Order: sequence, then C-alpha cells, then structure tokens
Amino acid sequence: MPPRVREIVARLKAMGFVIVRRGKGDHTIYEHPETGQKIVIDGSPDHEVPMPVWVKLKKRFKWKR
Repeated sequence: MPPRVREIVARLKAMGFVIVRRGKGDHTIYEHPETGQKIVIDGSPDHEVPMPVWVKLKKRFKWKR
C-alpha cells in the first residue's frame, strides 16, 4: 500500500525540499535549493500517492518504504 501525500511531503521537507509554488488543482511544486531538483506532488494530504508515482519516487530517492 503506498503512503499518503503528507508522508511524502514530510520526507521531502526532511531532505531539504521547499515549496516553490502551487500548481493547478492539488499540484504542489517542490525544489531543492542546493541541487535545483524539482518534483511535483499531486493530491491533498489525505490522498494516497498512486502506485506508479510511489514506485518512481522510491527509485529516484532510494526509499525503502
């Protein structure tokens, strides 16, 4: 079962990502100030992250769960 959006956001903030701006709908754009990496997270904090997105995030950041 994939985690909720709020758990992903907490991990990103712990890694140093900050909110750049809000997108359309529930999209939020985060950026790491030092590396310039950007990531877009979709959904309200209570929604589950879709499984394909969760798999891509795990590979990109080498997360276990």
